[in-house]
Amino acid sequence: MSARESMNMHEKDAAAFEKAGKLGKFGMSDKSGKTGTDASEPPILVADDLTLATASGQTLVEGIGFALRRGESIGLVGESGSGKSLTLRAVLGLLPKGVTITRGSVRHSVRSAMVFQDPRGALDPLCPVVKQVAEVVRYRQNKNRREARAEALKLLGLLGLPESLAREDRYPNQLSGGQCQRIVIALALACRPDILLCDEPTTALDVTVQRQIIDLIARLQSELGFAMIFVTHNLAIAAEMCSRLIVMKQGRVVEEGPSVDVLTAPRDPYTRMLIEALLQLPETAGAAGTDPALTGNANRLNGERTDAEAANHPSLSGEDGSGASTSDEPSAVEAAKAPSESAENAARKEDSAISDSETESQFPTLGSNTEGEDPR
Repeated sequence: MSARESMNMHEKDAAAFEKAGKLGKFGMSDKSGKTGTDASEPPILVADDLTLATASGQTLVEGIGFALRRGESIGLVGESGSGKSLTLRAVLGLLPKGVTITRGSVRHSVRSAMVFQDPRGALDPLCPVVKQVAEVVRYRQNKNRREARAEALKLLGLLGLPESLAREDRYPNQLSGGQCQRIVIALALACRPDILLCDEPTTALDVTVQRQIIDLIARLQSELGFAMIFVTHNLAIAAEMCSRLIVMKQGRVVEEGPSVDVLTAPRDPYTRMLIEALLQLPETAGAAGTDPALTGNANRLNGERTDAEAANHPSLSGEDGSGASTSDEPSAVEAAKAPSESAENAARKEDSAISDSETESQFPTLGSNTEGEDPR
């Protein structure tokens, strides 16, 4: 092997290690988000120069263009107000009142369904959840009531919902947030879509349930073969779920390409800003080579508190349904304040009683008689 060949090999190895390190930041590898779609296969959805505007002429989304193939996953990422959800609604044909397509088009001839961001808002609060799914199955799959209910229960079982729903249907307010999101996914899958549109389906969920929903959607896509457009703020989720990324800012596309390339070698400053904005876990206090003072500052910047602050402001954390929000045990601060508060309350009650008695003596209640007075 020549010296030049050896040098080229070392350069390639160094580039591969650098790329692997960057991918590790997002918990992905070179194969993450790949669906094995054939580039020669014709797209099932095409957005061409899509432009959306209000009735007053304000442009909300301008010049969006992409093609989606069967089994492929595209991620729309960007800050709030960048036009991601509007683009998704234009694909589904559910634009808000007063917003219209002023230029370009969205073309597809396949079924599409949407998983909305707020699961409780997407469900009918007055209708049991199994009945809701069965109604969609009956309408979209042309089944009778009994067949629709059986298909709905089968779908809910596929999504990991409790078997007790077959015996006793429940309303949305009787289920957790993660369970409601699974119901919304079931409603979308009941349409047997070729394209699944996901509008930040994990935003309203805690981190453990987010992981379950992400794994569930990935598994269902692998099994059912639908294409997907996934809208999210979270670049780590987009990197894992999608083979291609479209970065949007103020209604325009600033960068697009394969997920690995966009995340490891971003060209646009805005994309680099989004990547740098990802929160990292702070170093633990007392770790080797870590300055405790610097660790404390890093924890504050990341919204964490020092031991002294935590003692005065204890916090509760846990997954959905762990009871962190409904704990009846008083905190240390509340317990310390309890004696003084009890004394203050007793004093207030005593003052109130004295005040009431004085008031009654000065202003007798209606219908009371004092001795020697004429009741008339």
